[in-house]
Amino acid sequence: MSGLFAAGLILLALAALADLVGGRVARFMGSGPLYLLGAAGSACLAALGGFALAGRSVQLAVGGWLGQAVPGQQTAGLAADRLSGLFLALAFGAAVPVSVAFASWARSPREKRRGLGASYALALGSVAVIMTARDAFTFLFGWEGLTLAFYLLAGSERHKRGRGAAAQITFAFGKVSGAALLFGLLLLATRSHSIMLASFAHVPGGAARTTAQVLLLAGFAIKAGLVPFQIWLPRGYSAAPGPARAIMAGVCVNVAFYGMWRTLALLGRVPGWLVGVVLVLGALSALLGIAHAAVQNRLSRVIAYSSIENSGLIVTGFGVALTGAAVGDRRLIAAGLLAATLQMVAHTTAKSLLFTSVAGIEAAVGSDDLEDLRSRDLHGRDLHGRDLHGRDLHGRDLHGRARRTPWSGFGLAIGSVTLAGLPPTAGFVSEWFLLESLMQQFRVPGLGYRLVLALAGAAVALTAGFAGVTFVRLVGLIVLGRGTDQRPLVPVISQDSPSTSDGPTRCDIGAVVAAPMSHRVGTSEVLGLS
Repeated sequence: MSGLFAAGLILLALAALADLVGGRVARFMGSGPLYLLGAAGSACLAALGGFALAGRSVQLAVGGWLGQAVPGQQTAGLAADRLSGLFLALAFGAAVPVSVAFASWARSPREKRRGLGASYALALGSVAVIMTARDAFTFLFGWEGLTLAFYLLAGSERHKRGRGAAAQITFAFGKVSGAALLFGLLLLATRSHSIMLASFAHVPGGAARTTAQVLLLAGFAIKAGLVPFQIWLPRGYSAAPGPARAIMAGVCVNVAFYGMWRTLALLGRVPGWLVGVVLVLGALSALLGIAHAAVQNRLSRVIAYSSIENSGLIVTGFGVALTGAAVGDRRLIAAGLLAATLQMVAHTTAKSLLFTSVAGIEAAVGSDDLEDLRSRDLHGRDLHGRDLHGRDLHGRDLHGRARRTPWSGFGLAIGSVTLAGLPPTAGFVSEWFLLESLMQQFRVPGLGYRLVLALAGAAVALTAGFAGVTFVRLVGLIVLGRGTDQRPLVPVISQDSPSTSDGPTRCDIGAVVAAPMSHRVGTSEVLGLS
């Protein structure tokens, strides 16, 4: 297994090196092959995660590669247990198709940016290091690498308005997160007299252990974008170009949840008041995140704000597991972790799909503004058949792009339906399990726990309703709706192949189903469907 481990990291390193060498090599690799190297490396790491999840021994003997973290203690090698394997398989399983889409997106001459490929590879490499670190120093090394990668990805288009400021905010919150983790890990290391993560399980209870738990959970909450640390997330995600948003939101954010899971595995029970804080912040983040997403006028910001909602739902499930640990109920721990893990699967899949699809739509239309997407079809044409530059696109010059944009619309529809929580998607299953786990409050002793779980359940139910309205609205406006030229936004039949049937297309059927809503004046105005 060590060979597969090393191959994944080496391929990511080669991808970064190819972008930094400059000259013709960088220009050629930056047009797609660089990201295919990243896809191959991600596939190796995803397979590695599968082996670790199955119980196979997965190690990479690179002990001491960062020198002596403290006198007399060298950094340990990298290794993956079942928990690491779960997150490696999830994160890098999503990174493979996103990297392939990245390669396709980068083929456009407009999308060649030196340094973007290196930032992408640094982000994926940092995720792998974080999830397989066995000591605190290596963990923090990977965390700081990811903070730097986020800064570079968010700031890769600094010439555009607001992108530089967004990158700085992203970097600042990343450093605050790293500082919280540093102090928390230092407290545990001083009590255990070791930097090995496994040794922290032997730290005795007391003020130092509780303070370390608070600092660690706070550091991970910042990276996940929980309230009140959510300020950086929509700005940072929206500022990143194309599929880089999918890398940040669908792949890299999982390190925050990995950190929470690992903290619970190592330190176990937390104080009751901290359980309540986690549940309240998770539920509040979910509700506020989707409320903000519902009123955004840019597609990328709708999806970015919904990431706050998804992080809140995941942390709410984690809070149920903390409740089980606090009262000593292993079944409640399992129910909470299962609900949170299913939410992670839905979030990773949907966010990777949505941000990748938005990159294709934005490249075709030239904008992600919802009003532009309503008035133009996904080939970038207005009602006169002209693109954003006034060129006539009624001819066949667009047929290469026209065959790709319907796939972006299809991906947007699937991702939106998943986040709307409609059956039979993973979003429906994960929300069902989350609500079921929250409804187990009658099994928990103590009025305080029951009240907090009940309030969190009510907030999650309200969030699910808001999410359904928000993402079904997106599908109606962008996928099934009609532009001002009354042509379907996502043609099912290719322009070059006229329909051989007189029956309605799937888009026509969807428009007919949605049509009655447009005559309900009050409802349509509230939902923005008119």
